[in-house]
Formats: sequence, structure tokens, C-alpha cells
Amino acid sequence: MLTITPQQGRERYAVIPEELQNLIFAESTGELFEHIGEENHLDETKTYELGRVAGLVLLGFLHRDDTRKELQEALGVNPMIANELQNELNRKLFAPITQVLDKIYSPFSKGIPNNSNNFIDFSISFDLVTIVISRPLD
Repeated sequence: MLTITPQQGRERYAVIPEELQNLIFAESTGELFEHIGEENHLDETKTYELGRVAGLVLLGFLHRDDTRKELQEALGVNPMIANELQNELNRKLFAPITQVLDKIYSPFSKGIPNNSNNFIDFSISFDLVTIVISRPLD
């Protein structure tokens, strides 16, 4: 599963277009994740992961065409469900901003381990998408 360090997240957020910065924090974005989660019978944890994966795309760390694999792994769902979730994200979130996403796409450095104890994640309060810097519990 793709994780990024807090520093990587801050650095990328600072350079992405304002349009994407606003979209990350838009109430409508959180509502969209909630709606997609409900439509697909995702529990709160899986809906959270859906938002996290979408956030990686909005920050340019993950290409929108690669979300199926990331969703399958992060949510623990079968490929058909992951594909449907990817299609919904593409239609409802990414399609209007495809050109912007293509311009900012730049995967993180391979020098940062994916199992780092510090990582940036996206949590959903169901009112707003927020960036949360967290550490896994020992």
C-alpha cells in the first residue's frame, strides 16, 4: 500500500494548483466519498481508505488509472469492486480535472520506504476531507 511521509505530503501540497488544494478540503469532496461508500456498502474504515487513495491522486502521487490496484489492496475488496470504485472516482471526481492531474502526476521517490512509521493519510469526517499526519500504534 502506498504511503507518503508528512514531509512529502507538505511539499507536494504546497506546489499543486490551488484548484486541487481547494478540492482536497471541499465539503463536497467528503460528501462524495460518503456517497460512493454508501452506494457500494463500504463501512467507515473502507470509506476512509477510499478517500485516502483519492487524496494520493489529488496530490499527484498515484495516477488515477492505478487506483484500482491501490483500492483493492487498501480496502481488501475483489478486483470487480475495486474497478467499480475506480470508475466512480474517475467519473465523479477526476474527470473534470484530468488535465490538471496529468500535469502534476509524479510518483514519490523510491528512496522512501512504504512501511515508514510516519505517514500522511486522509481522513474523512463526512463533512470535510482533512489531511491528518498520524503514526500507527505500536
